[in-house]
Amino acid sequence: MTAGPLISDSLELISKWEWFRDKAYQDVAGVWTIGHGFTRNPDWTPIQPWQTITREESERRLEQEVANRQNFKNFIKIPLTPNQEAALSSFEFNLWSNIWNTTWKAIIDNINKWNLEEASRILKLHNKAWWQTIQWLVNRRNEEAKLLLS
Repeated sequence: MTAGPLISDSLELISKWEWFRDKAYQDVAGVWTIGHGFTRNPDWTPIQPWQTITREESERRLEQEVANRQNFKNFIKIPLTPNQEAALSSFEFNLWSNIWNTTWKAIIDNINKWNLEEASRILKLHNKAWWQTIQWLVNRRNEEAKLLLS
C-alpha cells in the first residue's frame, strides 16, 4: 500500500511524536506500548512486556492504522487543508477514534463552525496522563493546534 500525499503528511507528523521502539515499554500512563505507539496488537490483544517489532513492521502497521483511523472525516463538514487533516490524524491516533463521540466532540463542532481558534484551544487541553501535564504532550498539542490553524 503506497501512501498518498495526505497520509504521508499524517505519517510524518505522527512519526515525529510516536517515535519507534522495537521492544515493548510502558508509556507515561503505564500502558505497554511498542513500535510507533501501538498499545494493542492487530488482533486487539494488549501489548505484552516481552514483545518486539521491527521498524519495517511498525511502519507498515502505522501506515495501515492511519489510513483506517481518520474517523474525524465522518464528522467534519467543511473542507480541510492537508495540514489540518494531518493535525487531526495525529490527535486521533494518539487518543483513539472514539474521541470524536465524547467530550472531544467540541473540537469538531467548532471546526464545523469555522471557529478554528476555539477548536485549537480545546485540542491543546489534552496534554495530560494520569492528570499530570506531560511536556511532550504539550509540545505535540501545540504543533497540532498550529497546523489546525493553517
